Amino acid sequence: MHDTAPGTTPEAARGSVPGAMTLDTLPDGSRIWLFAAGRPFTDEERAGLDALLTKVREKWAIKQPGMCGCHEFVLDRFVVVGADESRGIIDGCSVDAMMNWLMRLEAEAGLRLVDRMVVHYRGPDGAPRSVSRAAFAALAKSGEVTADTHVFDTTINRIEAWRGGHFERPVSATWHAKAFL
Repeated sequence: MHDTAPGTTPEAARGSVPGAMTLDTLPDGSRIWLFAAGRPFTDEERAGLDALLTKVREKWAIKQPGMCGCHEFVLDRFVVVGADESRGIIDGCSVDAMMNWLMRLEAEAGLRLVDRMVVHYRGPDGAPRSVSRAAFAALAKSGEVTADTHVFDTTINRIEAWRGGHFERPVSATWHAKAFL
């Protein structure tokens, strides 16, 4: 069972579809989307996201028969959505629909999931933290964030990058080094 990115602790839960594909079983070449909350999910938010993402995958399968996918919760503040594109490509309308539903859920729940202006990293205590880019730059300038601080890269979009450990890496091994150090 592969509940988290390599190098992270197994704190994730799978989407609610029994026997569904998982991040472990997605074939190479599969596309992924990473969404991050600035705080741990509540049980209600997690249930709402689970239902919404199950609905998204069901719609994908209706629109494109044979399309399979999955979603998994990671470290109680990230959700990874995967799509097996070996039988066909997820079209722009399907991606747009997923994004619109997520943004609607954000508005209803007061939860930010689609915010690329936030940096997610592990604090000195090992817990995931989220701050604005400006705050992360200030932390780097003060020395609290170093080249060895681990960051979560929500820009990866292929399963191979996920499996290769590119989700959580030291700042020095990511685009964050050039932007903030």
